[in-house]
Order: sequence, then structure tokens, then C-alpha cells
Amino acid sequence: MWQTASSLISKVRGSLLNHRNHGLRIHAIKCLQVLILMQTKRERNDGPRDDISLYLVRPDHRLLNLSQLDEEGKQMFNTMIEWLKRTDEHGSVLTAVISCLVPLVKKRPQFARQVAAAFVNCFKSSPAVLPNPQKRNVEKAIRLSLVTMIRADQLAQYRNEIISAFGAVGGNTAIFQNRQAREQREREKREAEEARRSKRSLTGKDDGGQGKRARVLEQAPISQPPNPNMQQSSSLDSQNARASIKPSVRPPPTQTPPNPLAGFDVTTLPLNVVVELCVAVLQNISMETISQRIHMVSFVHI
Repeated sequence: MWQTASSLISKVRGSLLNHRNHGLRIHAIKCLQVLILMQTKRERNDGPRDDISLYLVRPDHRLLNLSQLDEEGKQMFNTMIEWLKRTDEHGSVLTAVISCLVPLVKKRPQFARQVAAAFVNCFKSSPAVLPNPQKRNVEKAIRLSLVTMIRADQLAQYRNEIISAFGAVGGNTAIFQNRQAREQREREKREAEEARRSKRSLTGKDDGGQGKRARVLEQAPISQPPNPNMQQSSSLDSQNARASIKPSVRPPPTQTPPNPLAGFDVTTLPLNVVVELCVAVLQNISMETISQRIHMVSFVHI
């Protein structure tokens, strides 16, 4: 069985990756993504159980050599990285490589720096032989992939480097920097709250609860016998207050101002403005959301 699996892996890495047909090369790249996940290690051995990796192989296995498999997995990963440097590759194949690297790096965060650097190099030195539509698709795939990596919780420790890479490919880093600063302030606020709670709990333990009882006694009101003169004056004051209350007059409702864009004709917008608006929206939408919307539109047409 292992011999059969080894022959299939060699077939994928050899003839299929270099096949003349674009579709076969794309499917071979997807197979390579799965092989890399199988033949590499996670950063920690506490990931999801459905994540197949070398941690599932016993160190004393009779047939499988862990160090050799791990080295082969790194070589296959380098093959995908080097693929982005090809100057004669079709745009659809480059886009497939970019799309396969994103889920790969989310499960193997140790490759985040290499993937981000490869995206920047591919963006800056895209093949000159690519037609303009294919070149734009590759650049768009790189930007969207970097956005997905920035928002991934698994890559939080590399977020600053990925944001820098996003800025290097022309992305607006301010949206993520503001969000990062806000998250930092919220995290510091939570840590301060936890520190105060722990300090109060330690103080309560040290004084044996005497401080808490003393605070309760201080805050408790001292009961005094009622004074009939005070009760009579308070009742007169309440009667006078009720008599002085006048019914409130509700102001007339304000009218909603007319919408200034109600009569605007969107077909009069210049084409370059429409394209910039579409690109700005797509840069702030994840690949998962785009895929879901495409699936919904396809389902409606069916």
C-alpha cells in the first residue's frame, strides 16, 4: 500500500505538475497542497483532530521515516513558492497556486513569512507575457489572500508582517492598523479589570473578610425613630409638587429631510470611478464571503 502511495506521489510531483494542460496542472497543485499538509508538522500538537499531519505517525514506525517525510513536505512547499516566480505560466495556474497557499498557511502558520514574501514578489514581478485581464486577476487574488491571512486568528503572531506585505502590494493598511489599535486597547482594558479583580480577591482573603464586613456596616443606614413634624412637612411638600406639575406639551414631529441622492442617475458615473469602487469593496471582503455569494447567485439562476 505504501509503495502504491509513493508511486502516486511521484506521479503528481513529476509528470502531472509539468503537464501541458492547464486543468491537469491545477488539479496537481491541489493534490500537492494535501501532500504538504500530510508530510509536515503542526506548530503545536493540539490542533483539530481532522488535521492530518506527521504527528499521527509513531516515531518508531517500521515503514515511515518522519525526518525524510518532513523534508519531502518542505521540498513540495518550496515547489509551490517557486511556482509563483515562473515567467511563462498561465494566469489561471498562478491564481490556483495563490488560492491553495492560503488554507495551507492557515493550518501551517510556520510558513506565513515565506508565503507573504512570495506574494509580494509575484505582485511586483508578474509575468510580462500575461494579458492584462489575467494580470489583474492575479493581483486581485494576491490582495484578497493577504486580507484573509490578516483576519485569520491562526496567524495573529505574524499579523504585522502580513499587514506590511499588504501595503507593499498597494493595499490600504490603515483599516487594519486602526482595528489592531482598538483590539490592543480592549485587551489592555480587560487585563486591567482582571488585575483589579484579583487584587480585590487577595485583599479580601488577607483580612479574613473583616474589611468587607466593615464596608457593609459603613454603608448601612442608621435607623432613627420617625418625627411626626417631618412626616407632615414631607406630605405637604409632595402635595405641592403634584399640584405644580403641568402636562407636558409634545413638540410637533419633525419632517425627514429629502434624500439628496434620490434622483441621482448612477449610469452617469465614469467607468474608472465604478472600477475603483468595486476594487475598494472587494479588498474588504474575505474570500469565503465572495465564494458564498457566488454560490447563492448560481443557485438562484439554476
